[in-house]
Amino acid sequence: MKLKPDEVLSSFAFNFNLRRYSKGAEAGLPKAMYALGCCLDEGSGLAAPDYPAAADWYWRAAEAGDENGANNLSNMYTVGRGGARQIMPFCQKFSGARQIITGPGR
Repeated sequence: MKLKPDEVLSSFAFNFNLRRYSKGAEAGLPKAMYALGCCLDEGSGLAAPDYPAAADWYWRAAEAGDENGANNLSNMYTVGRGGARQIMPFCQKFSGARQIITGPGR
């Protein structure tokens, strides 16, 4: 199957970003962990999205303090793509996020 020029460019850009984010994520950078999760969640340049791997990187980003990783992971759990991880530890660990956003007592 021959790719169209815009598909080749898209695939090249995705693979470049995937490699770059993978290096940063493996080095422990929370924003890179989140960005890698996004790449895997969207599945651009892949045969299909890799939801379990995306959830894993969102989880790692959330544990490292990245709010976007926590948000995307909670969205994946909401729609049933979060995988087999236990959701309760996630909820307990990040239950303070709602108070940060909405204020105490809400």
